[in-house]
Amino acid sequence: MYLCVELVTSAEAEFEQYLAQFKGHQALTGTFNCFFLRTVERFNLDIVANVKAPVSSHHALFMEQLVSAFQSLRAAEVTAMRGYTFQATTILRNVYDNCVFASAAVQNMTDFERLAGVVPGEPFDVAKFKSHRKKEERRVRDLMDGKGSGLSTQTLNDLRLLGDNYDSEVHGSRLTLSQNMGWLKGQESLSVVPTLTEDRVAIFMNRHTEVCWLVHRMMPLMQVDTLRFQTGWGSEWSSIDDGFDHMLAEFTRQLKKTVGDSFREFVKAKFPFDIKSHL
Repeated sequence: MYLCVELVTSAEAEFEQYLAQFKGHQALTGTFNCFFLRTVERFNLDIVANVKAPVSSHHALFMEQLVSAFQSLRAAEVTAMRGYTFQATTILRNVYDNCVFASAAVQNMTDFERLAGVVPGEPFDVAKFKSHRKKEERRVRDLMDGKGSGLSTQTLNDLRLLGDNYDSEVHGSRLTLSQNMGWLKGQESLSVVPTLTEDRVAIFMNRHTEVCWLVHRMMPLMQVDTLRFQTGWGSEWSSIDDGFDHMLAEFTRQLKKTVGDSFREFVKAKFPFDIKSHL
């Protein structure tokens, strides 16, 4: 039985070594991970410890969303490093959605209560909160990455195609199932262990880079009106932000497709935050 399990674990270890060869992606996301963790430490020491008035519930709810997004990013990264890249994209899909809603909330397009299905001024209705939540989510998505967003037609088309691609894994595991297409055709043996292919790696790395950038863009909102991070934090944030921007531009150049530039337009229009931003 041990030998059977070892077949899987050795394939997982081989996949991890293969993924580690992509130095650009590893360096950028690794730097982002470290920066996020150090920023949370600064938040606790520089802001929470010194704020005179209680932090608003709006800010607290945002911080909860931001930390959850980072933890999910790490979960996706760990999953992908062992070879389960398609399964990791299902986690990234959820992080993307939550980042879109959080960004809309801090820009006053909505608020976290409405996104939870709570209608201001009305008593909480258990029977209706799901429909309220879905209705609000549809409204917000139209403003953020839909027809009401003001984004270019090319960007809207690219975002829709990206979403459809990842939804195919979230709803029905279509990407995962495609791995055994050769077996269904009677051309290959049924495979269980992770298989090394450039497509599998590229799908994960591209999406992981995109979603990491969304989280990074919202980090300045950890700051409050009266307290900001100390000198040096802003230049480091800007350097990493430029790194994500450059990486997405490279996707367009290397893949000879517009999706990288489209995502850049989306981020700069709908996550318009910088080192001066705060809640």
